[in-house]
Amino acid sequence: MTTRKILATTSLGPFMVEGFRLIDLTHPIHPSMPVYPGTEPPVFQQANTLEKDGFAEKRLSLFTHTGTHMDAPAHIMPEGRTLDSYEASHFVGPARVIDLGYRADQRILPEDLHPLAEELEQLDFLIFRTGWSAHWGSSRYFRGFPTLTVEAAEWLVRFDLKGAGIDAISFDPVDDPTLPVHQTLLGADWVLVENLTHLDRLSKNQFTFSCLPLHLADADGSPIRAVAYEEADAISAKHTCPLCGGNNDCQADNPDGCWCQNLTVPQSLLDQIPEGEKGQSCICRDCILKYKNQPT
Repeated sequence: MTTRKILATTSLGPFMVEGFRLIDLTHPIHPSMPVYPGTEPPVFQQANTLEKDGFAEKRLSLFTHTGTHMDAPAHIMPEGRTLDSYEASHFVGPARVIDLGYRADQRILPEDLHPLAEELEQLDFLIFRTGWSAHWGSSRYFRGFPTLTVEAAEWLVRFDLKGAGIDAISFDPVDDPTLPVHQTLLGADWVLVENLTHLDRLSKNQFTFSCLPLHLADADGSPIRAVAYEEADAISAKHTCPLCGGNNDCQADNPDGCWCQNLTVPQSLLDQIPEGEKGQSCICRDCILKYKNQPT
């Protein structure tokens, strides 16, 4: 068997090493991070210090559904499985991302998913790219994000998937306490990953998805470190964002259909591009939207 090195990454973007690249799809956990309405933010307490104890250690207090996290069936199902009942291999497998066009208040219908039927037979995970991670840190993140209809969820559970993921706060609207989509998907023994980020950095639709949770006893959920592995040659220089290193989705040969022709890039953002890379490729949509959403 041929062994190939897997690449490293930082929060700035993916890095390529001998044929593969790893893309971090995880929000960092910190005390001032956004949390689900009604949930307390994480608390970091300095339990030991180098000065006093000769070593540093923090005491953490956080909910199991903090940040980029996984829901187990036990999250809402009385007899549902907990995360510790699955083998570690259950949280890694082939995935397909579906792009939902960054449209607010969209309901995802069964017919939106029908073209994926043949691919879903070969996959473990379906990942929904809504673009809502661009609103992370603002009040808008908690409202208006695209969600599945119950009919779409019922169609999906016909397939033997391990789970699904989304770059939004929930698979159900925050104001729907009945959680019908959760009920349908978790009721089929799926696991659900919420609050993904950097999905725009994926270079192609299929990749290997890893979303291992903490090995907690009786876990109804857990923070995870979600990553994507894909072939390094899947992305060309023309389609590489010069700021984050991710895919910019540029369709330079078809300007009428290229999203980047329709967004105004602030000059101050253009000035951040390294001198040798200016004019070589477009800045990705995620970098532009995050920049525009920064508080002034």
